[in-house]
Amino acid sequence: MLDYDYEKDASLNLKKTISRQEANEIALKEFSGGTPISWELTDDNNQSIWEVKMIHGKHKHTVKINARTKAVI
Repeated sequence: MLDYDYEKDASLNLKKTISRQEANEIALKEFSGGTPISWELTDDNNQSIWEVKMIHGKHKHTVKINARTKAVI
């Protein structure tokens, strides 16, 4: 799911962001044993952020990743 705000002058530059697959791999390294269930690419204060929602047993976790630098937030 892509979050696009038509009111903003700037938009997500998909050529400069990591793919969903790469975000998925980073999230799995960060939260070992979890299962990704949803992915959302958003623009947060001119920063492209992947939010990967994961589930492990009965617990849900969200891993936020800077979509340009690959850093976990």
